[in-house]
Amino acid sequence: MTCAGAITVLGHPAPWGVIERALEGYSFALRRICAVLREAEVLCVVLGTLYNPVPRSPLAMRAFNRLNEIIRDTAQREQFGLARVDAVFSGLEPALIHRYRTGRLEDLSLPFGRPVHPNDLGHAHIADAFWEAIAKAPPAAQPAPLAQRRRAQDG
Repeated sequence: MTCAGAITVLGHPAPWGVIERALEGYSFALRRICAVLREAEVLCVVLGTLYNPVPRSPLAMRAFNRLNEIIRDTAQREQFGLARVDAVFSGLEPALIHRYRTGRLEDLSLPFGRPVHPNDLGHAHIADAFWEAIAKAPPAAQPAPLAQRRRAQDG
């Protein structure tokens, strides 16, 4: 979330409504991306959950929990691998996020140096989470049209 995004949400009379609409848009876009990957016959796909850079904000906790639920459900539905970046960062945010301050949403209102990006150690943890997920991810199921074409060629 950008500084302007945080201010828009915090200043809105119904901040959860704003977040819900954004989550609906994310869910739609993720479904479209998955469809494109299926159509392109990508054999191994790993989705990654997102860490919450402001874990001491109840609103952010709720939003990131819902966002990660969308990602987990999509990975399961699509039979894609899943890197649990949120689980890797949970409780370690001060050590893994560059310029981490208080873990509150107000930290995002700073004009520069917002604590949202991982530091070097955070990047290493993310890489490890994806490496583990890739190692155990099953190949994506073949789209039905491709399977049907191959059976027709073999038959």
